[in-house]
Amino acid sequence: MVTFVAECEKKSLNRTRRVLDAFANRIGSRSWQTVITNEGLHAVKKLLRKTASKNTAVSCHWIRSRSRSELVWIVGNRKKFNSEGMVPVNYTDAVMDSFIDKQQWKTASTIQYAAAISALFHDFGKANELFQNKIDPSKKANRFEPYRHEWISLRLFQSFVGDKTDAQWLDELSQISPDSISDCFQDGVDGNLADNHPLLNLPPFAKLVAWLVLAHHKLPIYPKWKENLAPAPSLREVRGWIGKNFDAVWNSHNCKDQDQQALIEQNWKLKELPLASMQWRSQACMIASKARVKLQLWSQQEQDIDWLNDQLFTAHLSRLSLMLSDHHYSAQQQVTQEWRGPSYSAYANSDRKSKQLKQKLDEHLIGVSHHAEKIAKALPKLNGSLQQLEPNRTFTESVPKEFKDKFGWQDRATKIARSVSKESVEGGFFGVNMASTGRGKTLANAKIMAALATETGRARFSVALGLRTLTLQTGREYREQLNLTDEELSIAVGGVAVRQLFENEQNRNRRERKQSAEEQSNTDRGSESEDEFLDSELYVDYKGERYPHSLSDWTRGNERLEKLLLAPVLVSTIDHLMPATEGTKGGKQIGAMLRLLTSDLVLDEPDDFGLKDLPALCRLVHWSGMLGSRVLLSTATMPPALVYALFQAYKEGWGQYAKANIEKWSGKIVCAWFDEFTAKSDQYSDFIPFKESHKKFVEKRIKSLNKNSSPKHKGEIITIEIEENSDTNFVISSLAKVIQKSTIDLHQTHHQSSGDKRVSIGLVRMANINPLVAVAKALLELDAPENSTIHYCIYHSRYPLAIRSHLENKLDKILNRKDPTKIWDNPEIKSQLEQHSQTDHIFIVLASPVAEVGRDHDYDWAIIEPSSMRSIIQIAGRVLRHRDITPTEPNILLLNRNYSSLIGREVCFTRPGFEDKNLKLASYDLQNILEQKQYENINAIQRIIRPNNLQDKKLYLNDQKQLLNLVDLEHKALEEQLIAGEEAAKIWWREDPHWCGEVQRQQRFRDSQKDEAYYLWLTDQDSEEEWRWKNEAVYPSKFGDGTIKIIDDKISTLGNGSYFWFDLSAKTIYYELVKDLGLNIEEVSNFFGEVRLTEYNNQQSEYKYHPNFGLYQAPNN
Repeated sequence: MVTFVAECEKKSLNRTRRVLDAFANRIGSRSWQTVITNEGLHAVKKLLRKTASKNTAVSCHWIRSRSRSELVWIVGNRKKFNSEGMVPVNYTDAVMDSFIDKQQWKTASTIQYAAAISALFHDFGKANELFQNKIDPSKKANRFEPYRHEWISLRLFQSFVGDKTDAQWLDELSQISPDSISDCFQDGVDGNLADNHPLLNLPPFAKLVAWLVLAHHKLPIYPKWKENLAPAPSLREVRGWIGKNFDAVWNSHNCKDQDQQALIEQNWKLKELPLASMQWRSQACMIASKARVKLQLWSQQEQDIDWLNDQLFTAHLSRLSLMLSDHHYSAQQQVTQEWRGPSYSAYANSDRKSKQLKQKLDEHLIGVSHHAEKIAKALPKLNGSLQQLEPNRTFTESVPKEFKDKFGWQDRATKIARSVSKESVEGGFFGVNMASTGRGKTLANAKIMAALATETGRARFSVALGLRTLTLQTGREYREQLNLTDEELSIAVGGVAVRQLFENEQNRNRRERKQSAEEQSNTDRGSESEDEFLDSELYVDYKGERYPHSLSDWTRGNERLEKLLLAPVLVSTIDHLMPATEGTKGGKQIGAMLRLLTSDLVLDEPDDFGLKDLPALCRLVHWSGMLGSRVLLSTATMPPALVYALFQAYKEGWGQYAKANIEKWSGKIVCAWFDEFTAKSDQYSDFIPFKESHKKFVEKRIKSLNKNSSPKHKGEIITIEIEENSDTNFVISSLAKVIQKSTIDLHQTHHQSSGDKRVSIGLVRMANINPLVAVAKALLELDAPENSTIHYCIYHSRYPLAIRSHLENKLDKILNRKDPTKIWDNPEIKSQLEQHSQTDHIFIVLASPVAEVGRDHDYDWAIIEPSSMRSIIQIAGRVLRHRDITPTEPNILLLNRNYSSLIGREVCFTRPGFEDKNLKLASYDLQNILEQKQYENINAIQRIIRPNNLQDKKLYLNDQKQLLNLVDLEHKALEEQLIAGEEAAKIWWREDPHWCGEVQRQQRFRDSQKDEAYYLWLTDQDSEEEWRWKNEAVYPSKFGDGTIKIIDDKISTLGNGSYFWFDLSAKTIYYELVKDLGLNIEEVSNFFGEVRLTEYNNQQSEYKYHPNFGLYQAPNN
């Protein structure tokens, strides 16, 4: 039984009545009651949302009993009801002050006028002769200009400001004349930047405007790929970059090319500046006059502010406003005649399709300025205009009594979060959830974020996963766990191909896909601002209505941006939020920044990243704090160095937010820690007390773990005895023999039985794909023991997308062992047992590190080739993941040496691993670099506690940088990368590099060798498989002959009792997709046949392919 109450006004009341009358009995002029199913209630809510306006306000109450009702949801204006859905008899705005964005945004006027004024000047440089000739379709002109239009615009603005104060140049702008800019410094003609720096000598507000002009397409970066330039700037001297290293080449990468020098004079020849347009001058006068009054820049207090480097919130939201406006107005098809000077002749861009000249330069500048000002005014209203997460019993109800032992800690965590909600409005929130696997961290995180929203007024958050790829399947599992609808939780995944592959709905309507070829790039047309600023492969699964919000006028044309923004909860890989800092050009940061500006952030398994990616993670957390997000880290294996670095990054980021949004911030950050044993919170203004609190929490956790848990992961080291300088084949053969013997031993003690059949599923983890396949081949040639069958599956990243997806789907189903008895009913197990009469069946997954994270798999046992303690812990987490079993014998075996050490490499615990040539291990035998207590019971303890003194010489061999322990090496490497090193992540929040993108270039996220797209192709039922290379360097991309050679491999005779587990033939899998998706076989090949291969040193490489091995090469010495 539910009751609906409508507090609607005007026409919305009639619309609401029409909807509710169709589902419920009207029991009053504004109330309804009925018995209804969950599906029906969802339909009512959806219809109400579809017809909702600003005057709509409907609450739904569930009648739980005669004495108790519960608010289910509210559609429309939530201010008409209190938190329990009651209608107030009176109200006052005073109690809402802390919820209203306009009470914050102290620098809103600065953002507004910085964006508007910079927009007036941002494309001045397009008046140069080279640019005008380039976009004119009647002229065949050079496609490049030595100096980009942003740089010329910067010089022109610098010339206008001269040596004036901010008050003086604004006064001049308010009465600007056609000859206010007579000349400017011409790089390449008048000298170099050392003679006339375009930023350093400007007054504070002018410096911000000048930077916006310079950076409205891309942040400056040093073009390392160019020859004959000065050495790249050092990360050890970041603070000096802008004075010592910054040059025109950071923006105009071609300006020093020899073949461009003859064009420089023409590059600086200006056709007609917008000053000649009366319409432009009128707009400039109006904006400058308002800015002069609003900003009061003549006061000494304001003049002391460094808007560019010391007010990141103001500077970067000004840039966001300018870039969003530029994208919006550049995409307009209709020109605005009233913004055009009758006799003004210069153009800003040309039409995307017709290639004809489109917007005149004066019109374009006025249009971008007009919209930039409106966007900046709309930003403070954005949070209030977006839908919040509605009351949800899953988040608010206590854990049922029968689950208290395992999940009762969630209630304590929620209570702590609710208690600090009010303080988090001014103190931010930095939380750490370290509960163990299987304790419900996912749901607990949502409960914590919902509880935090009690006093903040913003029940919105994003869950960023540390995976490289996220499937809709994983995202939808989040929906189910959190009991949210596809209107409340959106899922961002990699692309259209990924979406179709994992949705795979039967009888889907075939979709047309078209690529329109462009004869010229947007750069050629002067329309870089029309470029897509979201990843072209991004797909957002969101079924909610695209309702209006304060930025709708500028975002409604971009469906994916809208979907990324609208849902109260977003689940994605961290890659979709990283552009907030890593998107240095083309507006790539806009979507991610708007999401962080309007929601809090949960980082799921942040410690899964490689060492080189951690600085980028710190940048994201810093930026989240700067944009006002509250941050929760969720992992049971959080290393101390990472949590210390992330806290410092967040504190500095929130400090930047406070400067623009909080009066008299205390300098304290609200912090909280959660696990299954305890929950605590406090506020910290300094790092040292925070560090001590975290250390005490971890020490207490370790005591509780040792006291309360029985070891599920018993480890043992097995020895491979091989003489030095043995050849590769002998090493591979020896590894295979040791692994097979170990799997047989593990199967004897860790299996499931049914009748006369015994089954175990084990994981053999190896560090790299090529040795993995070589070992797999050697294993398959060995005979299985009598009355035993061994079934092999080789799992890594080098399979075509369709085949990898097929394989992962099978493993996901088989290795979901929450009900252990279902293993006997699984068709992939059942068919093998029926096909082979032997008693013992050993199923082995030989996997690369892709098996370590992101897969909810439960194995009986594991064998690990070591590369780091982190990987050992991660793989251990896949053993008995779903089952509460305490083994009596070791169920995880560690090879004492890895492949790299066996073939005599100099650095062996790297790629993956933490070792490098500057930080090495003293030995490569695990028996020498791990203590017995570190592997006998494998758990997170070694990862979450720091050795007492990493500087102690006793930890090293002969006082050299050769560490005696693998765990010590990892903690030392993390500290160097994050805090202690001269090029550590800390430079981002300590050295003010945010004006440029050079730190991001030198510390790239997901940095890897350039790869090429190859496709496993079938043309029809009778054709043979072939490989095709896609040339992605041309637009549109085309298939051609690549430099990588791929040879089909044939497997030699299999050993007795050794078999492949799955049929992974492309023809079988592709034709399943043909049937399911309604595509033809070539479309399936094109959409789902891709695999990425890396070509090193531009040399022709050779790969081999086998359906069950994927793509691989012979292992190197």
